Amino acid sequence: MGLIWNQIFGQQKALTQLDQSLKNGRLSHAYLFVGPSAVGKKKTALALAQRILCESGNSCGCCRSCLKVEKGQSENLIILQNDSTELKNNQGIIKVEVIRQMIASLSLQIWQGSSRVVILDQAHEMNLQAANALLKTLEEPPSQTYFILVSSQPHQLPSTIKSRCQWVQFGRLLPQDMVKVRPFPAWVLDLSHGQLDWAEYLMEEEYQEVSRRSFYFWQSLFEKKEDLENLLSFLGDIEKRPYIMKHWSSFLHRARRFCAQGSPALEEKDSLDFKNEQTLFIKMASQPQAVDQTWIRFLELQSDFDVHVEKNLALENFYFSLKEIWQ
Repeated sequence: MGLIWNQIFGQQKALTQLDQSLKNGRLSHAYLFVGPSAVGKKKTALALAQRILCESGNSCGCCRSCLKVEKGQSENLIILQNDSTELKNNQGIIKVEVIRQMIASLSLQIWQGSSRVVILDQAHEMNLQAANALLKTLEEPPSQTYFILVSSQPHQLPSTIKSRCQWVQFGRLLPQDMVKVRPFPAWVLDLSHGQLDWAEYLMEEEYQEVSRRSFYFWQSLFEKKEDLENLLSFLGDIEKRPYIMKHWSSFLHRARRFCAQGSPALEEKDSLDFKNEQTLFIKMASQPQAVDQTWIRFLELQSDFDVHVEKNLALENFYFSLKEIWQ
């Protein structure tokens, strides 16, 4: 137990920005924490809430309020989690009803304190109705109430919401910061792109299955053996889809790096099926423009998924565009 602020690694620029605002008494009523997933945005939001709500006013980390915030049990802290089934509808969109309920609760008296903090995780998943409901409160916030919106995809937020918030940028974690959380092997640090959620997943057995199927997809596509039905089946598991997309992103990133540098992408050659991957990269490197075009199409597929385009239609378009590229 203690001050959450001291448990955050690799985000010194963001911490300095917030620390100066606290010390100068210039806290914004609304913040937007932006950056890749799993780099410390939400933890920093909790750390800021703990300092704001500290009973001693000195960010002690040990008063009753600080301990309650650390456990997520403070009456003056409202956390809307992105993994809550009550928060979203069946399409994964944050429901307007939840935002309205949160706003209604703000009319209640602050519990044994002078401030209140609202943390909205993955704020970009609000639909337009929910965003508009929140906007009115951001325009006329209740006294001594602070909002912290957390997002890995701020481009999906309405400009009206973004303009009402002070932005705090978070970067990818460096390997030396990630190993403070867990002693990840070098190949995991290389493939995780500074994101703890991806690093943790790479350590799980399930990753090996996703890795094999992903590699098979790209190999079969290059050899003109892949079929649309297999692709739709592969991405049919909604829970695994984010990890498949991350694996594809990592694979294409390594392929592009190989095409540019003509050298292995990993230091630990035995950590993956290195030989087969490098053989495929050598073949792909003969068509560097096709690799770049594939990367562009993949980014478009990610964008379609982000804006909740009908998934099978997006995959069909992706599949046929790849067949055209690699014909």
